[in-house]
Amino acid sequence: MPKYKLELKKGAMVMLMRNLDVEAGLSNGTKLFVEEMYEYGVMCSFVNPPPGAEKRIFISALKFKHVDKCGPTFSFVRRQLPLRLCYAMTINKA
Repeated sequence: MPKYKLELKKGAMVMLMRNLDVEAGLSNGTKLFVEEMYEYGVMCSFVNPPPGAEKRIFISALKFKHVDKCGPTFSFVRRQLPLRLCYAMTINKA
């Protein structure tokens, strides 16, 4: 499971962790800058914008449902941004 808290500031460089809209350039590993933060999302701009892409993109929090099948069954829903800070990254993602 990812960290329960993501701390961001305006101007932070983040990496998208899911394919949201591949045609619009929002694929896994895309680097973005944080411009504005809201309760359930973040307004970002591309580090290297693909040709014809929007300059600013709103990334909303996604819902993830977790079901534990070991022992007594329970489940919970988690709301999470598909982003990760990326000031330093491995060569595979760079």
